[in-house]
Amino acid sequence: MENLIDLEIAVIVTARANMERQLDDATAIAKAWAMEERCRGILVTRHDRHSFTVALSDAVPAAAGRAPRSRARTAGGPGIC
Repeated sequence: MENLIDLEIAVIVTARANMERQLDDATAIAKAWAMEERCRGILVTRHDRHSFTVALSDAVPAAAGRAPRSRARTAGGPGIC
């Protein structure tokens, strides 16, 4: 069994204009870990207008494609959302 890291990044949006950059930065960190592991994908969850989490998740297959924008966005392995 491989050692898997518990990765969950809290993103608090400071300004609407910065939201995509902040989420992209957090997703890039998670993507690096997801590509290393090759077994979990990235789950981006919106909790409210200013609060998101970016996490590695068993619920998202590695290399999952782009999903439509909604309350939860997913990306895995080589893909990014």
